[in-house]
Amino acid sequence: MGKKELNGINPIIAGTDKDSNILPIVPEEDREKDSISIDQEVTAEQRLVAFQEKFADKNFANPSATKGHFTKNPEDKAELEYLYKEILKKELKSGCKDCVVDAYVEIMKFKGEVVRSEFELYAGALIEDNVGFDAGKAMSNHNLTNELVLFHLSQDPRLIERFQKKPDNWEELVEKYKERERG
Repeated sequence: MGKKELNGINPIIAGTDKDSNILPIVPEEDREKDSISIDQEVTAEQRLVAFQEKFADKNFANPSATKGHFTKNPEDKAELEYLYKEILKKELKSGCKDCVVDAYVEIMKFKGEVVRSEFELYAGALIEDNVGFDAGKAMSNHNLTNELVLFHLSQDPRLIERFQKKPDNWEELVEKYKERERG
C-alpha cells in the first residue's frame, strides 16, 4: 500500500510520508523546549487536504459502505466531524448515519476557500440585498465573510439582530467600512 497502516486502517498521520507537508501537532507545553513556533500547527485547511488525499482513491461502492467505514473507524469519523464543523460550519447530527455520508461527500467535493469570520448568523438566517437587489450579495452562514456582513450592516444596522456571534466593536467596523467605500 505504501502508507503506514494501523489496525487495518490508513490513518492521517501528520509528517510521516516523505511527501507530507502536514506538520505534526505538538502539545503546547512541548513547543518551547522543541523550539516549534505556533505557525507550524496543523491548520484546518491542511487537515482538509490530508483527508481529501487519504480518501481520494477510496471508492465507496454505495452509501452503506461509506457508513460502514466511518462506523468502524472512529478516528476517521472524528476527523470528518471536525472538518465538517471547521470548514463548512455545519454540525454533524449525532447518531445520523446518513448525515455522515452527506458530510463525507460535501467535504470530499469542497474546493472553495476557507473563510473565517467574526460574525455568525442564527441558524437558517438569510440576508438579501434589499437596496441594490444584487442576488450575489445574498448571505447565509455558508458564504458569510466579514466584507459581506459589513456591506449589509452598512445598508441596515438593524440586521445585527440576526447574528448570534458578533464582535463587540461591530459598529466601529461598519463605520470603517463605510469610510473605505466612500473613498
